[in-house]
This record gives sequence, structure tokens and C-alpha cells, in this order.
Amino acid sequence: MKRVAATVREERGGILSWLSRRSTNGVVEGMNPAIQPMKRAACGFRGLADFTAPIFLGLGRLEFAATSATGCATH
Repeated sequence: MKRVAATVREERGGILSWLSRRSTNGVVEGMNPAIQPMKRAACGFRGLADFTAPIFLGLGRLEFAATSATGCATH
């Protein structure tokens, strides 16, 4: 029982947060399997900024397909 009380005391902030918001870190934990291959490929990057750009590109689901020629041309 002492062990349970100690765990509840340590995790008090997370418990109260869940009770008020009903949210967890499940979304962030779900991104982890997608980030791990990028992390292995990023070996050798010098700083955090160099590592975050590939993560945002990978998780952003951006489409880099060419736009149609019928759109608004600037040149």
C-alpha cells in the first residue's frame, strides 16, 4: 500500500491533468515509431534543428507534387 501511495504521489500532476482534460500522451507516443527510422537516418546531424526538419517533413504528410500549369503563374 505504501508503494501505491508513493506512485500516486509521484504521478499526482499527470493524474490531475487527466481528470481535468481527459487527455493522454498517446498521440505523441504513436508518433514515436515513425520518428525512430528518421532518427537512425539522422546519425551525423550536428544539432537539434538539423534533426527536427526531417521529422516535420516526414510527419507533416506534405505533398510535393508539381502544381498544374493552369494555376496562377508568377513568372
